[in-house]
Amino acid sequence: MRPLANAYSYENQSVAIIGYGVTGKACVAFLLNKGAKVSVFDDSFNTSNKQSLANTENLTFCEVHEALDLREFDQVVVSPGVNLRKAFIQNYIAHKGHASAVIGDIELFARQLNEINSGLAPGENPIKVVAVTGSNGKSTVVDMLTKVLLKQGVNVALGGNFGTAALALIAPNLILAGNNGHSEQNTSAPRIDIIVLELSSFQLESTFSLCPDIGCILNISSDHLDRHGSMAAYTLAKQQIYASAATVVFNRDDSATSPSSLENAISVGYNQFDGGQLGDPTKHFYQTSKGIYCAQHLLFDASQVMGISQFQLVNMQVVLACCQILKVNLVLAAQSLGEYKGLPHRFETVYHSKTSIWINDSKATNPGACLAALESLAKQVSHIILIAGGDAKGADIQMLAHAMSTHVDKLILIGKDADLFTQFGTPFTRANSIEDAVEKAKAYAGELARNHDNPYIGVMLSPACASIDMFNNYQHRGELFCQAVTAQVTA
Repeated sequence: MRPLANAYSYENQSVAIIGYGVTGKACVAFLLNKGAKVSVFDDSFNTSNKQSLANTENLTFCEVHEALDLREFDQVVVSPGVNLRKAFIQNYIAHKGHASAVIGDIELFARQLNEINSGLAPGENPIKVVAVTGSNGKSTVVDMLTKVLLKQGVNVALGGNFGTAALALIAPNLILAGNNGHSEQNTSAPRIDIIVLELSSFQLESTFSLCPDIGCILNISSDHLDRHGSMAAYTLAKQQIYASAATVVFNRDDSATSPSSLENAISVGYNQFDGGQLGDPTKHFYQTSKGIYCAQHLLFDASQVMGISQFQLVNMQVVLACCQILKVNLVLAAQSLGEYKGLPHRFETVYHSKTSIWINDSKATNPGACLAALESLAKQVSHIILIAGGDAKGADIQMLAHAMSTHVDKLILIGKDADLFTQFGTPFTRANSIEDAVEKAKAYAGELARNHDNPYIGVMLSPACASIDMFNNYQHRGELFCQAVTAQVTA
């Protein structure tokens, strides 16, 4: 039985919101609806923002700056992009005396959901939450799980770091209603049974009250060290997802994902095992060349899906483990997994011919994601040309050394941290744009084709870096790559 939730009142509370992007706007709408007095701090307000909301009651806009003093506020809410190590944030935490004085949108969501679930009438089922994090694959897993549940008629909603802001899932259609100062909520929306959340380390480090029915860490590899400062701090933020989870799903091949307690834990992994500390082996999942198993039962036949990678099978294990916990039909779930088409910009085939395949993996924003893509592509082709580089975010890219020397024939480097990729001994050239990179890749693919008998060449954009040094986001980077391939290669 769930404990009664603490009731949080925001009525007449003075709240500072740092950051006015998608998350910040959702927090503003939610808190105004709760009667809070909201001050929004951002360094990039545009004229339309201010004009449309200038007369909204209980809402003011302020410029953010490093000398900001927030002591007058009862609560501070930060957007995920705001570094909690900024001096004005740390000064506020020191003033309040506890880290939970600074929260994010997921904490607001968690408090509200706990209150909703605690107030249910006898016989009413609480809204369940599946929360997923990890360095790589979390968007694929939550998208896949959501589609599997929808196929079985479950009223499921997806949000968090992927899709809709989490607050909008439990406060549907909550909007700022013109200049009258009040928010309105559409109460006719259908009731949600399960909420699937993708959560980033940035969101988790400002979350304290989330009680997911399932908490999952897929994997942990070097990422966002420019923000967290160390792998230990990054891992600690990820592990927050387990804090109050009813059941844990973890990757037994990655010790950093292991929970502190193995009670109510289900694992996934490459190989079968005999139980040990994990107890009953029939509860856990593994895979072989044939597919995915739980105990001795083949749940997913990999031969039914052409070219599926070992990494994707692990993602599918996680989905099946969640379905088992949620008491969803595993046979039907496995059928749905076989129909899954994948996400845009994630190992997406842009063009293929008898001699080459061009892959858009722009979503590979860290070395671990790039490594997974290289290992997958190497099983399909005889030669690889890799386009990589961007903003490495302080990550250690040494984990790519073996794959680079083993699988990559040519590196084409872009972005501000391109020099990091010159250490592997792999032949490389530089490009000043995606279009230039595609042109150079096409020329080198032609050279490989002339010098080898019956080659099958893989050209892949898998940057291992963030995109913000050259592009709006990874989607923008991937779209430009696709456009360049269409214009230069398929024409």
